[in-house]
Amino acid sequence: MEDEAIRAAVALQEQAGLQAITDGEFRRTHYLVDFLTGFKGIVPTNTSYALAFKGEDGQTGETRSMLTVTTKVRRRRPVMVGAFEFLKSLTTRTPKLCLPSPTWIHMRGGRKTVSETVYPISRILDDIVRAFHEEIADLATAGCTYLQLDEISFAFLCDATIRERMKADGLDPDREAAITPAW
Repeated sequence: MEDEAIRAAVALQEQAGLQAITDGEFRRTHYLVDFLTGFKGIVPTNTSYALAFKGEDGQTGETRSMLTVTTKVRRRRPVMVGAFEFLKSLTTRTPKLCLPSPTWIHMRGGRKTVSETVYPISRILDDIVRAFHEEIADLATAGCTYLQLDEISFAFLCDATIRERMKADGLDPDREAAITPAW
């Protein structure tokens, strides 16, 4: 069913004249959770920092995407290469892939999301960025020439509710945005 939905999404984009083609992210249950939990050491917790949504009919819902680092982060295997290769096989145009930014875990909970026994908070990005570099290298080898990294964490710093949750966790939202990673 996913394959058929992706084929339909590709056909629709091509019919619309788009030159960069995506798979519609049909292989993902959640945009960033599926990708980041593909790395060893990152696990979903389904807690905190939920984002609330309200539909036109007044119906409400929320998404929870908190992740926790429980062991050293390592890339065990390619996470998105198979999905990219399938997309590439469906189009003669430029297949485009989108990944979440490496900052997601740190920006969405800081110390709360990273075990003190695993990393000092100032070093968490070292291994995450290494895993991203490995994934990106494999994607490039597979022929990916259009890769988008979505830095959505900083946009959340504009949300008053998220800022208050961060403050309750002992984080300064303005300082978190200004931290210069070791890498």
